[in-house]
Amino acid sequence: MLAQERKQRRLSQQELARRTSLAQSHLSNIENGKIDPLASTILEIARVLELEPVLVPRRKLAAVKAEIRETNSQQPLYQIDDQAAD
Repeated sequence: MLAQERKQRRLSQQELARRTSLAQSHLSNIENGKIDPLASTILEIARVLELEPVLVPRRKLAAVKAEIRETNSQQPLYQIDDQAAD
């Protein structure tokens, strides 16, 4: 998920590492699941990626995941046309 969010924001590992003051190799190891980052590291990466880490009770996890899927699949509520109205 971390790599996906980083790529979605068009950030290289090197740029995200620079913005978080982490070594690029350390960030790579986090993305590849080779190390478990400290909570403070997760919070710093989330801040740079404009994400909000949230603790969800397990019994509510399925509902939260379903809501996220639905929200991500919705079409925009409005669209700005390229041409000005006459």
